[in-house]
Amino acid sequence: MLTGFDRTAAVFGRDSELQVGKAILMFEMAGLHRTYHLTGAGDARDAYEAALRDETRIELGDSERRIVDILCAPTPEGEDSGAVMAGAALFIGAAFCPQIRRVQAMKKFTQARDDFYFQLAANFLFQPDMMAKFEDGEDPSTAAATSWFRTRESLPVVLQQWRTDGARRVRDVTGRRPRLPGTTPAAPRDEAAIRRRKEAEAALRKARRKKR
Repeated sequence: MLTGFDRTAAVFGRDSELQVGKAILMFEMAGLHRTYHLTGAGDARDAYEAALRDETRIELGDSERRIVDILCAPTPEGEDSGAVMAGAALFIGAAFCPQIRRVQAMKKFTQARDDFYFQLAANFLFQPDMMAKFEDGEDPSTAAATSWFRTRESLPVVLQQWRTDGARRVRDVTGRRPRLPGTTPAAPRDEAAIRRRKEAEAALRKARRKKR
C-alpha cells in the first residue's frame, strides 16, 4: 500500500516498532491525498510513471540548491553528508524536536541537555542575528543550513513547532523567555491515517514473524 499526504504534521523520536531496541525519527503525515494498492511490480511501475507525468517541477532557491548539492555527495573527508547535515539542523531548531536525543544517529550530537548544539539553538532563539556569522564559516553544512534559515520568508510548520517548544523551555540569565514571531497553527492530527499506518506496520510485523 502506497499512500500520499499533503503535508508533514509532526516529526519526533520514538522507539521503533520494527527495529527492537532502536529509536528512530517518526514522520506524522496529515491531509490524506491518495492511496494505491499495489499487487505487483507492474502496478508499482504504472503508479511511478503516472507520478512522473503529473509531477510539478519544484523551483529551488539558491540556499535550497546549496543544501541539495551538499547532501548529494560525500564530504571531502568521505563522511556521510546526511549525518553531518544533521548536526547543522540542530542549530536551527531541531535540537528541540521531541525525544531527538533517543534517536541513534543523533546521540553523538545530543549527549546531554547542556550540549553545544542545544546551547547554540537556544542562543539563536534569543539572538537570531547571531546566526549570520555562521554563514561564512568553515563548515559547509552549518553555513548552508543557517543561510537557508535566514533567507526563508516563512519557516516550515514543523520547524516552527520545534522552536516554539524550545522557547517555552529555555531562559536567559535573567529568567526571560525568547520572543518568537507569529507561527502557523499546528495541522490537526489525521487519526484515520495514523490508524491505517499502524495497521500496515502490524501486518508487516506479523508477516515477518511467519517467515521466521
